Amino acid sequence: MLGEFGDEPNRYADAKSRKNYAGTSPITRASGTKCVVLARHVRNRRLADAIYLWAFASLTASPGARLYYDTRRAAGDTHTPP
Repeated sequence: MLGEFGDEPNRYADAKSRKNYAGTSPITRASGTKCVVLARHVRNRRLADAIYLWAFASLTASPGARLYYDTRRAAGDTHTPP
């Protein structure tokens, strides 16, 4: 992941900028009557794949991560957000 983000500590202004680059922050579009949350399609694919695999490895190795995941699924969240 360091290879994709780079090792310059001042490259990103804040954590939100880093999330935007990785493609993990959602896009929220709101009008007067409804609000839609969309996934980012423009992103660093290699970085997004590494984050996805890291999350999957956490589910299989960490009981706490598995409990959180199962709790969110029981609450009605989907496996991958839209």
